[in-house]
Amino acid sequence: MKKIWLVVLSLLMTAPAVQAKDKEEEYKVVVVQGENGSYQYEQVVNVEGVSKEEMFKRAKSWIIANMKTDDNNIKFDESDLSITNTATLVMKAASGFNWAITHGLVNFKLNIMFKDGRYKFTFDNIAVQAAYADGIVETVGYDQLQRNNKPAKHIRKEVNEKLLNVATQLEQAIKTGNKAKDNW
Repeated sequence: MKKIWLVVLSLLMTAPAVQAKDKEEEYKVVVVQGENGSYQYEQVVNVEGVSKEEMFKRAKSWIIANMKTDDNNIKFDESDLSITNTATLVMKAASGFNWAITHGLVNFKLNIMFKDGRYKFTFDNIAVQAAYADGIVETVGYDQLQRNNKPAKHIRKEVNEKLLNVATQLEQAIKTGNKAKDNW
């Protein structure tokens, strides 16, 4: 009878660990180490039937509407049909056993280049600033987030989800044009 209880107890103890492992892998990893050793997210997106000039115009419109800042750090090169921008996104607060991130920021550089029928974008120079409940504020590059602790895993997940969301919104704007209705 003791053996049965030990088996049942061991199964109950390992089940949460297995579930936690599965939960960490639920997001899509988009930031990977590039050829030059830095971490980046790069993708080429095909856009059927749209000229490079029209894609540039749509991307410019979307970036001005969604990423414009007071310091006007966006560089639009109309002769080369490229866009360079530095942007910052806000991370969600999170906490766990013995740690808590009260707020955080993700800063990155966005480069977009256009050719007929496709465009290429790169998110690089990714840096993260996280404020912890104990008052410590940590500013690190994405390459320094390779620790295997819970706060680092949360930050990596947030960065990947936020950048994927920006890439998806940008793709939607370039493919369909900014057909958003003025619903205010």
